[in-house]
Amino acid sequence: MSFKSIVPKSHFPYYTPMDEKKLRSVIAAGIRRHRKRLGLTIEKLAEASSLDSGYLAHIETASKTLSFAALSRILTALDISPEKLFHGNPKEKVLSPEPSERKVQAILRAFKGQARTDLFIVLSKLNSRKIRALKILLGA
Repeated sequence: MSFKSIVPKSHFPYYTPMDEKKLRSVIAAGIRRHRKRLGLTIEKLAEASSLDSGYLAHIETASKTLSFAALSRILTALDISPEKLFHGNPKEKVLSPEPSERKVQAILRAFKGQARTDLFIVLSKLNSRKIRALKILLGA
């Protein structure tokens, strides 16, 4: 007697190709939503994640499967957790970033690897007074 014969079929999930297609679509929509929320082009996200822009375009249209390594690079470039990728309203309005936000985004894009990580650590420790000073320095 096998395990499958004991457990009812309704309790034993079977993998179907449709599941993979649906998952690719959900991941693609999440990546696209967060990229647009940040005001990034596919080219800028490709540069930030060290991926080819054509490959990234295929990922966003769910026509290519992505590896965990590629997903990790994309999530790092978007500065989001895997959980956040799957949450959110797919029809939420994409707001255009303010000029000061664009300046900060441009500065952040210049940082790569450990320098980027170090910068985020420093920024996370800023209090409101230091944030106001930083805005003044950036001309915001």
